[in-house]
Amino acid sequence: MAKDFRTAGLLQNHFRLAVRHLMKSKGFSLINILGLAVAITSFFFMMVYTSFEMSYDDLHANKDRIYRIALNGHEVGSNANSAAKSYPGIYNFLHELSDVETATRFMKIPANTGFLFGHDNKMFNESGGHINADSNFFKVFPSLLIKGNAATVLKNPNSIVISESVARKVFGNTDVLGQRLDRVEENGEAPLIVTGVMIDIPKNAHFHARFVSKLEDVWPEVLEDNWLPSLIFNYAMLKEHTDPSAVKSRLNQMLAQTSKETPKIKGTSVFLQPLKDIHLQSDIKDEYEANGSATLVYLLLAIGVVIIIMGWINYINVETARFLRRAKEVGVRRIIGSSKIDLGLQFLVEFVCINLLALAIAGMLVFTFTPYFENVSGIPVQQAYRNTPGLWLMALLFFAGGSITTGIYPGLYLIKLNAAHALKGKFSPQKSRGFLRKPLLVVQFSVSIMLIAFLLVINGQLGYMQRTNKGIEVESAVAVRNPVAYANQEVFEKYNNYKRLRDKLLQRASVDMISTSSAIPGTEIGFTYVDLIKRSLNDSYDPTRYKTMFVGENFIPLYKIKILAGRNFEAEEVNVWKEPWERKDWLKIILNESAMNALGFKSPEDAMNKTVKFQVFDDFEDHEIIGVMEDYHHEAVKNEIYPMILKLNYNSYQQVYYSIRLNSGSKPQQVLGEIEQTWKEAFPGQPFEYFFMDEYYDQQFKSERQFSQVFSAFSGIAVFIACLGILGMALFETTARLKEISIRKVLGASVSHLLALLLSDQARCIIISCLVAIPVVWYGADRWLSSYPAHTPLSPWIFAIPLLTVVSAVAVLSGMQMVKVVTRNPVDHLKSE
Repeated sequence: MAKDFRTAGLLQNHFRLAVRHLMKSKGFSLINILGLAVAITSFFFMMVYTSFEMSYDDLHANKDRIYRIALNGHEVGSNANSAAKSYPGIYNFLHELSDVETATRFMKIPANTGFLFGHDNKMFNESGGHINADSNFFKVFPSLLIKGNAATVLKNPNSIVISESVARKVFGNTDVLGQRLDRVEENGEAPLIVTGVMIDIPKNAHFHARFVSKLEDVWPEVLEDNWLPSLIFNYAMLKEHTDPSAVKSRLNQMLAQTSKETPKIKGTSVFLQPLKDIHLQSDIKDEYEANGSATLVYLLLAIGVVIIIMGWINYINVETARFLRRAKEVGVRRIIGSSKIDLGLQFLVEFVCINLLALAIAGMLVFTFTPYFENVSGIPVQQAYRNTPGLWLMALLFFAGGSITTGIYPGLYLIKLNAAHALKGKFSPQKSRGFLRKPLLVVQFSVSIMLIAFLLVINGQLGYMQRTNKGIEVESAVAVRNPVAYANQEVFEKYNNYKRLRDKLLQRASVDMISTSSAIPGTEIGFTYVDLIKRSLNDSYDPTRYKTMFVGENFIPLYKIKILAGRNFEAEEVNVWKEPWERKDWLKIILNESAMNALGFKSPEDAMNKTVKFQVFDDFEDHEIIGVMEDYHHEAVKNEIYPMILKLNYNSYQQVYYSIRLNSGSKPQQVLGEIEQTWKEAFPGQPFEYFFMDEYYDQQFKSERQFSQVFSAFSGIAVFIACLGILGMALFETTARLKEISIRKVLGASVSHLLALLLSDQARCIIISCLVAIPVVWYGADRWLSSYPAHTPLSPWIFAIPLLTVVSAVAVLSGMQMVKVVTRNPVDHLKSE
């Protein structure tokens, strides 16, 4: 008992001394506490980001046994990992393999298309994703289903599974099994029976949907041709302990055998992608959604680790500098009987106090900046706590180990002092000051240069993409989604709807032009097919992907797309209704430059008035090329431009969007009110969903903008901590060399000479840092930029600006401290000698 009291008293005394020393050296303490607090905060947020990105698809049971079957194919004569989508027939192959427990196939309906249905005399037009799947979908992904039987929810015709949010919005609760939805579509009103309710799929999943309906009900024609490419996603759940490579090998053998009778699949093969790898490892065509990048995630994680290490480095440098002033204290305490263990415990208690204060401040910083982090990154912090517990355990062990090492090192540094030498003032840290401190400073300088350089590259590429000539003009344009685009109306009724809206809008002085289209700039073009356009029916199978868009005659002038040769579609007003296929430009098409080149024409003029075979609906028909337009970035500037075909829709079918061009000088918000009023007059009771086209098109840069903001924030933090390190180094140098500086000054050294002497070590560290950082930046930036079809060139300023920033920081922070020292009276430091 007495021993316990003595131990408690000893710890209390150590704690009292620790507080006294912290208060005595306020500047040193502030640098340590603030640096560690900011470093811990950054490390925490980086762990949240990394944990969330690595948790994708963890919600699925048996996730380690689920694989996506992707296609290796041939495109425009070159090998390419062509698609996440593969042939419908792969599904049949999978069911023939004994190693496959079950398999599913499904089609994606673009999230922006909308799902129009009615219930209880109300109309709903819900976006957010719609999947048409076979009956095995919820057998492969059972964790998605919360109500209903996974084996039977999609077994019967006209079955549909809806999400929790849809169920609550339409019915007010989730007890909805057996309820009816009346889908409105071109073939008439289709009653759908709700057979299941699924979760609102969280963000950390590689595909999302709010509706899952039976594939055979919606797209039976897709399943008639087993080798129709670019439509179907195939997933398989393998039996336990199955080797995926064996399944891959067997599938490719079956494909090779089938290709003897089906030449168009000759040379293609498949590969299996683990479900957990899709989000971070997959970067192929036809991804269900845009994926993340393992490289960027690991880069940000590395930044978080480097930041916490830089915080520890600063602590070691600053504490070592502070302990130099305590050398005599250590000598006295050793002489009067303090053991090394007691001294080590004293220094460890001081470190614990600093860490506790830093953790408290870090907690306040986390609480304060969590809303900003969630807004910038789109990651819910509370959800990330529960993700990847193994990763968090590793992070905790790393933090604990690093903290203990950091706390022990400065104490060991002092414990090793010779007590007699310290009391006589013969202790000199100069002999060993460069052993560890200078390499640590090089690390800080190198990291700062690399982070600033990478930040310039990222922002430069983002600015480059935003400034790139898109080939279209989206400013002063508004788009409205047509909720009845696929309603069971005759084409003349759809045309009359458009005409009524157009005539009313054109009466407004603020409206210049209106057109319809199956897609608008910034959206995915859903009609993507191969081998449906040929110069001759005798031509061999063509794997080139063409995107087909149906547009009104005003689409090209409304978005100011340049026609290189030929003409636009002609407007054709009809007083007596004529079906589209009875009109002048029905069998006419306009190509973009990429499509022209893919079809083998030498120039836009060479393609004019040529006839090609084009299968729009059921059969190939002769179509005349009446124009070639300039390539423009429709889906995204960062994506390659696909061959594109425009076909006139006569504003009567496939008019999913109404695009409205405003006159110059119009006030968008005021005009929007006028458009909405006109919409309600033309489409009473229908939802009004609009987009400002410039803002909508700019959403494609969201991921780059988010990454840039996250990277900017943490790069700034790293540079801030590096600045604290520079200040700590300056404090150490000036403290350790006070007598040397005083003696040199007495012997006639000028202030400029002394400053040059003190800064020379840091100058050498900067030079070494440049030699380390520049090759890394060059290689990393070149690799990252090469992932974009068009990118900004690497400029010398990318290296010059970070270097100037570091030099300026050293000159200001170190220079101020050193000027303060070298201008003092040398007698103050030599009078005891």
